[in-house]
Amino acid sequence: MQIEVDPVATDISVDLDRLDLREILLRGSDTWNQWRKENPNDSIELRGADLRGADLRGADLRGADLSEADLSRANLSRAQLSRAQLRGANLLGANLTEAQLRGAYLSGAYLSEANLFGADLSGAQLRGAQLRGAYLLGADLSGADLSEANLSRANLSRAQLSRAQLLGADLSGAELRGAELLGAELLGADLSEANLFGAYLTAEETFGIKIFDQEIDPRALEKLKTALSNYAEAAGYTDPEILSEKRGSFFSRIRYKVAKILTPEVMAEAAQEGEDFYRRGKENLKAQLEKTGVESTQKLANATAELLKAVENFDNVVLTLGKLIVVKHTAPDCEPRIIVRTVSTEIQNTLESTPHILDDPRTLLAFLQRVDTVTQDTPLPIIPEERQIG
Repeated sequence: MQIEVDPVATDISVDLDRLDLREILLRGSDTWNQWRKENPNDSIELRGADLRGADLRGADLRGADLSEADLSRANLSRAQLSRAQLRGANLLGANLTEAQLRGAYLSGAYLSEANLFGADLSGAQLRGAQLRGAYLLGADLSGADLSEANLSRANLSRAQLSRAQLLGADLSGAELRGAELLGAELLGADLSEANLFGAYLTAEETFGIKIFDQEIDPRALEKLKTALSNYAEAAGYTDPEILSEKRGSFFSRIRYKVAKILTPEVMAEAAQEGEDFYRRGKENLKAQLEKTGVESTQKLANATAELLKAVENFDNVVLTLGKLIVVKHTAPDCEPRIIVRTVSTEIQNTLESTPHILDDPRTLLAFLQRVDTVTQDTPLPIIPEERQIG
């Protein structure tokens, strides 16, 4: 039922006991906020409420349940919505300028064309939310979960997206000029035609080299280090810093800065092409590069092939290069196996939290065979000497 509100009737002394929550809210923020002060322990149940076009500027709606409510074209500028339940709510074209939405639950909410200029959405749950064409200039989305969200054509210029989860998000055509994406998870995100000019993408990644051979040829080790450095450069890693290194059973950890983001599809494609280049050998590799050019994917594929060739000089070795895992295991009286995998963030985190898996190539091989990863587990044959990649 549509409530007609007398614009003069804003006296907060009006008896509100006979009104429901929606009616109190529609009397304006002053009346609503006063009522909340007087009733701090009352739960705010506004699920499915019709609040289309309502003027709710500065309203205290912290912790309110507005799930599936219709707030299209509503004015919620500077409203307090921290921890509010807005799952499935319709906020089409709503004005949420400088609204406080910290920790709010907006999964599946419809926010297309909404104005979220300067809004605080830090830690908010926005999984699967529709934000196509939304205006998020200067918004704080740090730590927010935007997995599978639609942010196509959204304006995220100077937005704070550090540590945000953007798994599978659609950012096609989005404006990300000057945005900060430090530590953001972009696995599977669509960044096609997005404007990343001046975006702060710097993050850090640690590379690990573990060689388990009893005797290590110093020249082979230097060749492996050079190949790893070339791979890092091709993959967009810069400013290497050796964290630790020891001889004997060689072990090294190198921290790199991430200067550019490569999508998982590019990483997986390059890893697969690198395997192919490695199999076919030097002549075919050159022909492939002449045919396809030296764009980023081919450069990375070439570097991957060179890295695999350098690994040949050892019997048992494990390389962890961000999301790329290379492992070679040579069992007694068996042909050596080299396996390349591009792993998900979940698997990467598992390996980092259970380092004993990386301490034994055989254990790591068994682990990789059990998990679902981007590229297929394919043992690579050793290239004959006359077909070596230089």
